[in-house]
Amino acid sequence: MKVAKSLADYSSEYSYGTNDARLQQIYREMWEGGYRVGEDGRYLRCHSKFEENKLFSILKGIAYWKSGGEWWSNQGFDNYWSFPKIRSTFRNLVDLKKSVTKSKDEKVLSIIAVNPETKISGFGLRSGSVIMTVMYPDSYGIIDYKAWRALNGKWAEQYDLEILCKLKNECGDCYGTCCKYDLRTEGSADFDLAECGQYFDEIRKIGVAEEMNPRQVDMALWEYDRQYSRS
Repeated sequence: MKVAKSLADYSSEYSYGTNDARLQQIYREMWEGGYRVGEDGRYLRCHSKFEENKLFSILKGIAYWKSGGEWWSNQGFDNYWSFPKIRSTFRNLVDLKKSVTKSKDEKVLSIIAVNPETKISGFGLRSGSVIMTVMYPDSYGIIDYKAWRALNGKWAEQYDLEILCKLKNECGDCYGTCCKYDLRTEGSADFDLAECGQYFDEIRKIGVAEEMNPRQVDMALWEYDRQYSRS
């Protein structure tokens, strides 16, 4: 008899980027063991010690990893970056992270991805969530349509969570049609800050139940979707 996998099983099987040497190297620098704060996260927390080339290299690596390859690198977003502005952005992010409760997570993400005074060019809500997760894997996970679909299509019910995709009535079964949050599909939709905040909150609840941090939970959700959907 086949035994059903647990969320922890999927987390341990997570394998994004293992076939690309550069992605492997970036991944090792972002997280120790895949889910603990790593070299990059420790650096990004210390804004007073930033060095321009090092900072920009980390940001380009994060964006390259999230986009899965050369797409982001070819856009030239870094041509618009101002070192003093980005250093100030991280100072604001770290200070706000120290002062807000989890219900204000969207304010932290807004600093990176939305607020025109602090936003880092080339980073939206999804890639901005990677920066947050690199810096604070015990507080955040990565916003991704595969993890979102897995949560709404399978695991939210198992953990009795309140989360409900606003497009679920339109799409029906999360695995019955193409997910509208997949940006590769026609008529796709993007997440908003409220959804991102809800996602962070719910994966923390799962983490408490399973003794996993939010980064491990988002790894598990992504891997479940990879194995289950084959898309």
